[in-house]
Amino acid sequence: MLTTADLTQMQAVQDASMIDTCVIVTAVTVTGAYGGQQASTTESVPVRCGLSFNTGQRGTGQRGPFAAVDAVLRLPLGAVVNASSQIRITGRNGAAVTPQTYTIEGPVMPGRTCQIVGLKRLGV
Repeated sequence: MLTTADLTQMQAVQDASMIDTCVIVTAVTVTGAYGGQQASTTESVPVRCGLSFNTGQRGTGQRGPFAAVDAVLRLPLGAVVNASSQIRITGRNGAAVTPQTYTIEGPVMPGRTCQIVGLKRLGV
């Protein structure tokens, strides 16, 4: 059986392995100057994450909720994300990259050490 210390250690290892960076883009509705509703977005502060791409070789034998996604993302347990959020990847392996935006595909799956989401790339 897992102890609290075991779980804390597992979460620390998971956090240390998240060497990518993203921002979470959330759609919001704001009231305009004349009372009308306008769609807008807000971006989170940079969040550490772990991005894994689904390659052709990995995808051929893959089953389950992530079989048809372009990438799988690990996020810290405290990250606020929902099915309508978008993820903008801003860093890979500790280095800044040209931002790429993804939609969340499927459920946000909370685990013991992180949240896992499937991603579909926008604009491809």
